Amino acid sequence: MNSYYTLVKFSANELSDDNLTVGIIFANSTNLRMELSNFRMKQFKKFASIDNNIIDFIIVQLKNFITEQNNKLMLNADNVSLFNNQNISAYSSFDYLHRYSNGLLRFSEPKLFGKEFDEDTVKKLYSVYLEDNCITKAIKENNKENLEFYHNIKTKLIDKVESKVHTNQKLDGKIVPTLFLPYTLDCIGLNGAFIGAKAVPFNQSDETLQKNINTYCSIIFHLKQRYKKEGLDNNFFLISDEPKLGTPVHTFWKQLKDHEELFKIISSDEVEQVSDLIFKKGAKEFLNS
Repeated sequence: MNSYYTLVKFSANELSDDNLTVGIIFANSTNLRMELSNFRMKQFKKFASIDNNIIDFIIVQLKNFITEQNNKLMLNADNVSLFNNQNISAYSSFDYLHRYSNGLLRFSEPKLFGKEFDEDTVKKLYSVYLEDNCITKAIKENNKENLEFYHNIKTKLIDKVESKVHTNQKLDGKIVPTLFLPYTLDCIGLNGAFIGAKAVPFNQSDETLQKNINTYCSIIFHLKQRYKKEGLDNNFFLISDEPKLGTPVHTFWKQLKDHEELFKIISSDEVEQVSDLIFKKGAKEFLNS
């Protein structure tokens, strides 16, 4: 009897391919089972730019989904399996989620097995993807760099200003007409002029990096136009650590740093400049007010 598994992942950046595998969902003909790594969940929460309660809520909802699927299988245990024509909803759901989940929670493409899962197989796959003592081998080097990158932003910026301005604010086409997909700013506030910041690690693909920065520029332009703040002393920041010298991406970073007038590039170690300015200028929330 066929079975399958899919990897459960969290992404720190919705436009980036960077993500951290935190669990595995196994499924055979009779039930679904999820194994989570508590260590990896704790690691992600350290640098996540959203409230940890939201992450916990997502996991609870995922567990509820698995429970619902298991209940359906139990009700049809006599004549229904995961892989006949009458009940392929579980596999199809995860295949759909793999294709279209591009936000915080993501799933790998479901992998089919030619036999039922047993405890030995579960342990082996858990060891390959989630074993805590080999996490440094399992995470790519750029992911490890991003752990510190986002941790600095959360502790030195988000945690300090979340009671003053919008943090982790998702914008859509209602606010910025050129947006096709939602885009999240790390912080944005207003008091006479704008103060805002967006974190963009430069170890992304060229296409993702270009799209990310172009979208940020478009947002800045439309916000200033919509709220009639052109010509004022607006302060927008691009939080990006300097890439390795001599690489093509460093050339792009240097061009932005030297010539971009819409925002100022600062490193993740310098983000307190943004929080200090927010308090100095008395910036406040302004959306939906």
